[in-house]
Amino acid sequence: MIRLNGQQVTRLQTALLKIYLNRNAFNELLTRLNQSYEELSIEGSTYKQNVLVAVKDAAATGWLMPLIAAVRAEVPDDTEFQQIEQEFAMFAPPAGMDFFDMCRLSGGHVMIDRTELREALRDINNPVGKRILIIKGNDKSGKSHSVQLISYVYQMQGAFTLVTVDLEDRKRLSGSTKPVDPLYLADRIEAQLPGDFNLPDPPRDAQWANWVIKFCDTFQKYGLRNLDTHWIVIDSFNNVPLEQAAFDLVKELARRINVTLTNFRLVLIGYTESLPSTVLPIVAEDTIIPIDENHLIEFFYVAYKQSRKDPDEEAVFESVQRLFDQVQPGEPDFLERLGPLASEELAKVLARGGANG
Repeated sequence: MIRLNGQQVTRLQTALLKIYLNRNAFNELLTRLNQSYEELSIEGSTYKQNVLVAVKDAAATGWLMPLIAAVRAEVPDDTEFQQIEQEFAMFAPPAGMDFFDMCRLSGGHVMIDRTELREALRDINNPVGKRILIIKGNDKSGKSHSVQLISYVYQMQGAFTLVTVDLEDRKRLSGSTKPVDPLYLADRIEAQLPGDFNLPDPPRDAQWANWVIKFCDTFQKYGLRNLDTHWIVIDSFNNVPLEQAAFDLVKELARRINVTLTNFRLVLIGYTESLPSTVLPIVAEDTIIPIDENHLIEFFYVAYKQSRKDPDEEAVFESVQRLFDQVQPGEPDFLERLGPLASEELAKVLARGGANG
């Protein structure tokens, strides 16, 4: 599945309408792709509207790039469609890969190594896979950067609702250093879920145990009404103090996800508390290891191939050397600087036409 924005969908629709002037011509194209205008079209809609329907279906069900390739084969000199193919190819993983494998993410972010994270996310994305992921690592190990890969998969795949809670936000926005209570955590989750979901009133005596159960009962009723898949990602457990009741809320959510809320996924970053023994069979863990030269060499090789460029050994080593000329492992801000620098280096190489350019 490729998730396109409205501008991209409209651009592709307009380009197709310029080439295929009527439904018969467009249906001939669809037939070669084992698709049918009759089956894709909506009764009562215009030809223009049904082309839009076909574009959205192609993006949602995996035949968008074959569609673009088929058009390019018919009109190889169409400069607009050449540009469309180049632009959309950036969003589609090469054959044999999926979005979890990608090195170059959206927004200029990159993901170096993190093989275990990729496998764990692929697993919890599977309906029969694990449902909870705990990401561990030392300070400044890149734990929070894990959210960028999750966000990228969400943007490209669009198969789930993404709820992200960074516990450090409260300290950054309000300056509060008090331990996070369950109300704050629950409120941040509720605010990002679609539809109606009202939090129970907080306890007047600060006795949170009953409130946590009441909230999770309300949360469960919401989840059973809304059967879409939801990913809840909570970051910075290792950077912010939490009241025990906030941990109890996480544990109770985990219990519900194990038994009734099977359409929910829970990602806990920097979490070191224990979880109930009953949920351990559905828990995956990713412990981050330091990035070294071999990881960077592999990153550039794979990134070039994913960008449909042909790397050579000398160019890859030159890229890695340029990075190490600017930042060294062991420096306090190594990972903080490495990501943007690797993104810039990759963009420069690809702009020259690849490692051989």
